[in-house]
Amino acid sequence: MLNVPTPLLVTSVTLLISAVLCLLLEGAGVQEGFKKIGNKPHIALLTFLSIAGVALYSLSAPVSFSNPIFAFDQAAKWAIFFSCLMALFCLILSMLQSRDLRQERGEKYALLLVALLLVIVMCTLKDILYFTICVSLWTLIMMALAAFDNYHQLGSEVAAKIFIKASFLLLSMATAIAFSYLCSGSTQFASIANAINDPLNATLGKIAWSFIWILVLSFFDVAPFFWFHIDYLDGTSSYLSTAFAMGSFIPGSIILLRMIEANQIAGNASPILLNFLGFFAMLSMLIPGFMAIDQRRIARMAVYLFMLQPGLWLTLTLANANLSQATPFMFFMFLVNVAVAIPGVILGLNFLKIPAHLEMTWEDYAGAGRKHPFIITAWLISLSSLVGVPGTLGFYIRMSALKNLFLNQYFLSGIIMILSIIIGTAPVARLAVFLFAKSPHYEFSSLHPTKHTVFLFSCAVVLIATGMLPQLLWQLIAILPNHD
Repeated sequence: MLNVPTPLLVTSVTLLISAVLCLLLEGAGVQEGFKKIGNKPHIALLTFLSIAGVALYSLSAPVSFSNPIFAFDQAAKWAIFFSCLMALFCLILSMLQSRDLRQERGEKYALLLVALLLVIVMCTLKDILYFTICVSLWTLIMMALAAFDNYHQLGSEVAAKIFIKASFLLLSMATAIAFSYLCSGSTQFASIANAINDPLNATLGKIAWSFIWILVLSFFDVAPFFWFHIDYLDGTSSYLSTAFAMGSFIPGSIILLRMIEANQIAGNASPILLNFLGFFAMLSMLIPGFMAIDQRRIARMAVYLFMLQPGLWLTLTLANANLSQATPFMFFMFLVNVAVAIPGVILGLNFLKIPAHLEMTWEDYAGAGRKHPFIITAWLISLSSLVGVPGTLGFYIRMSALKNLFLNQYFLSGIIMILSIIIGTAPVARLAVFLFAKSPHYEFSSLHPTKHTVFLFSCAVVLIATGMLPQLLWQLIAILPNHD
């Protein structure tokens, strides 16, 4: 019988009950003939309260639980909290887009709640078998939401592409699980890492461990495995893009950390592993930036800048002589950057309406900064934090990584980090020129009400404040109960 941590059990039951209630309320509404969005605010309110309740509960939950399958430690606690914050943002965007289409579906909210539940479970796992099950279910939900996405014409095509990658990913995971059982009789990260030290099972252990590393890096969108995910983030509605980023970046980062810690405890932190991870880290710091420069559509450029984040976290973990030293402070800061900057960028992309026949290219957005200077500035701050422009949280994180890289004599990785900042800044600077230096071609109209404009400004303020005073937020967090 599984020994599940109490906080995970409480959040799982809460989200499952809420999802069932959403379906029941949807069914009751259909029977009564309530088909307008105005008649269904109770479903959105239930979803909001459920996610907010889980987020607040995760802040006060104890963090001492750990067994070979689950771990509810400080890293899991913060991963769950920031996943909930991004889920709340998904809910807001979903409500806005439903109003545009004049339709609302309770099933969509139920699926979002279940997707969040799977993300939370993934954040506590230390077992490749259960991780595979969660990834499979989460992928099915994302495919279903994309296929029935009426807000974007490419939904069905994107779902088909995700199905192709998911099939390959799950087949590879099944192979990794098979080798794991052969070498250790278990699918737990710690057991597989220890099997490498056993002369009788060393070969099978290395094969299984290598497969798992590739699979986790692929799920985390480390270069060059992110191509299909680019289409999902760019080819679906904004709330789905946010949900996909939440389900990929946050669990991927903590699973990667679990594997590195298991490898270190087993005494397998060899130069080969460090070079292996360093190679993928350098690819992930360079390729997305180069691809962003070459994009003609601003939304696709922004998505490539999202893909710099896995490389940043992988570099952060490698920047320490003791790999586990990347937590908890730097992991917390990384999650703040992901959970605030990505929603800020997506909200900025959706703030301005342009004629429907346009493709949101550089020229289409020319002069938008003259019409809405404060909004566009806040949007650019979120973009800047993703690439590490000085003064933002992203820059502070990269400087912390650079300091440790050079102290530990990882000079090549440090140079790559500097090049990544320069290359990533180029498309953002080019966009700023188009937004402020050129005359507008079209009349831009505001899409979001005032409260969502405030949210966009709040994202920019958080990124600047934490970039300038990073320790202040951490000291404020330290007063929370059960904070280590």
